[in-house]
Amino acid sequence: MSRTITGRRLRVRHIIPIALVVLISLSTSLLPLHPSGVIATAQAQEPEVGLEAASGQFLTIRGKLLSLPLLGLGAWSIRTPDGRTHSVIVLNLNVLKHGILLPGTWVHAQARLQLGGLVVATQIRIDDYEPGEVVARLAPGVAPETIAHRYNLSIESTLLTSGNIHLFRTPSANDDVERLSARMAQDPDVVWAELNLIGQLSEGNPYKTWGWSAPDSSNYVNQAAFEQVNLAPALAHYDGEGIIVAILDTGIDLNHPSLAGRWIDGWDMVADDPEPQDEGPGNGWGHGTHIAGIILPIAPQSKLLPVRVLNSDGRGNVYTLAYAIEWAVERGAHVLNLSLGTNGNSSVLREVVEQARSQGVIVVAAAGNANASTLQYPVGYEGVLGVTALTGDNRKADFANYGAWVDLAAPGVGITSTIVGPNGSGFAVWSGTSMATAFVTGAAALARQHLPDGAETEIAQLLTGHARDVDAPNPGYEGALGRLLNIGDAVAVEAADSPAPNPSPTPGGEDAGSDGAAAETAPPDTPDEETTPAEADPHEPETPAEGESPDTSPDAVEADTPVEESESNTPAETDLDAPTEEPASAPPADEAESSAETILIYLPVVRR
Repeated sequence: MSRTITGRRLRVRHIIPIALVVLISLSTSLLPLHPSGVIATAQAQEPEVGLEAASGQFLTIRGKLLSLPLLGLGAWSIRTPDGRTHSVIVLNLNVLKHGILLPGTWVHAQARLQLGGLVVATQIRIDDYEPGEVVARLAPGVAPETIAHRYNLSIESTLLTSGNIHLFRTPSANDDVERLSARMAQDPDVVWAELNLIGQLSEGNPYKTWGWSAPDSSNYVNQAAFEQVNLAPALAHYDGEGIIVAILDTGIDLNHPSLAGRWIDGWDMVADDPEPQDEGPGNGWGHGTHIAGIILPIAPQSKLLPVRVLNSDGRGNVYTLAYAIEWAVERGAHVLNLSLGTNGNSSVLREVVEQARSQGVIVVAAAGNANASTLQYPVGYEGVLGVTALTGDNRKADFANYGAWVDLAAPGVGITSTIVGPNGSGFAVWSGTSMATAFVTGAAALARQHLPDGAETEIAQLLTGHARDVDAPNPGYEGALGRLLNIGDAVAVEAADSPAPNPSPTPGGEDAGSDGAAAETAPPDTPDEETTPAEADPHEPETPAEGESPDTSPDAVEADTPVEESESNTPAETDLDAPTEEPASAPPADEAESSAETILIYLPVVRR
């Protein structure tokens, strides 16, 4: 008899050598390693497993690694998305497929339940692909049923009929899909086969300043970030009317008053239903809503197409993301916002992005928040506009990725926007390359309206060609940050003689009226420090890692405090020749957990 406990099975051994018991006792007494790198006491114990599970076979635990012993042997503490904390015993370092991992890493642990309720690991690896799933492109004319029968697989779904790309599933989630995908790749009937990679919100160690205000838009619509990208001249000519912007993220708050009337029917790819609500609790809760609120003031008459591809922890997989891109393009999306990423170079994702671009769709993606030059995807694919983040004075954000592959830079520190969480709909501050990406997405919507028949490459050239150099304030990063987005110069240069449309009210502004904006109340307080977290009660999430992304903060946030603002929320000098200062650092490790914002989801003020 078997029982599924966390999506995996568990087999019980009824006899344990005395030596094994002794070893377990010794190992569990070892002190676990705290995320800051110092020795700390164990954080939590696994809830007691019911006796009915004792006759099960295999147990699989997928979650965030909270702590582990200094030398790897002993109790590894893992928190699953349902909020439970499990203690998995490692008795042999050979079971660690990727060696000793860092706290904050998402892990996939296979284990057996032993006599006495001890859970002993048989393998622990980084949770970077979906177990039991293989994505393959078949040669022309080859039926998926043929391949499924040949390798004893089931056909889960078809992504691209034209490309003969399918998702296959093995009989057991414990099957070795790495070996299987390698075998399939050698089959002459298979063009390529790969794992279904997991992604999330841009990875790194970003910070999020959680704080709710009443639905008050004062510090939202007036923030200096819009001046930094020279938005006003563009809005004198364009407003995004007729442009559909797809946000592939955690969904959006469908009930937020400042977003009312601004979105069209999307889809929840995670729950497979027509309501892409940004829901929690989880590390990614509110991320998609925050992105939406940045795009709308830039292209206020555009229509948002929300597509939920990341769960509440900001995680998803490449196949779902690829399917969502295809789905959004079929429904008329002109611009795709991908504030997410994965470290793996996926064939299926690359081909879907190429197909979208071939149809004139502008693809904008986040560079990532690991403060590294490591290339992520989809930002690494040809033709994708890669965006990194700057502070209010045009310095590189301390978390932002960089490299010659970055096309544009935009404000990404202390950005105020729409949010949803335990206290309902409101406004909050967040930081990350995800936020910077949304600025470029909004600009792309205006550029598409400016050149409705222009090629996708022409739109990209319009934005990059009129951007401003940021090398001077960023010594050591010359040529690695792209150029500062300049929306006004990009879309208003040829529109001087064009009749200017009546500007549309900014979402959340006092003229929103029937569009659902709430009445304004007193503006939130403004702190002195850019990255100082808001006061929060014990339920407030800690700093997530984007990645993200991925994120490692607790799942719930309490925000009775006003929204905190950073330098980028106050008027800032934008003289690129001004002397630079050291960017503010992230909160110390003991104040914020780290996690990843990759795709799928690949996918969360936060620094991602």
